[in-house]
Amino acid sequence: MSGVDVLSDLIRAANRPDDLCNFERDKLLERAAETISDYREALNSVPTNNLGSGDIVFDLYSMAYAGNPPSHQAASEVMLRAVTDIRTLRIQMRRAHRLP
Repeated sequence: MSGVDVLSDLIRAANRPDDLCNFERDKLLERAAETISDYREALNSVPTNNLGSGDIVFDLYSMAYAGNPPSHQAASEVMLRAVTDIRTLRIQMRRAHRLP
């Protein structure tokens, strides 16, 4: 899991969404989804709305695989939601003594 790296990349991209080409943005959204999924798996944490509309992992993958690129505002919003979720999951991992 590269939670720290993906966090800094997400924050940078959310603040400057026009700096990424569509391919780079889509790969970052995929990495964020995979990171959240990895943390959830490590914590045996399955959200109530697991991979349904409204779940951050679902939203990240949906945006990454959408045929038309999302607006910069929509991309920034989902990236910042991912940052919040990853930070929360990292705190939970620390509490479980599974992450330095």
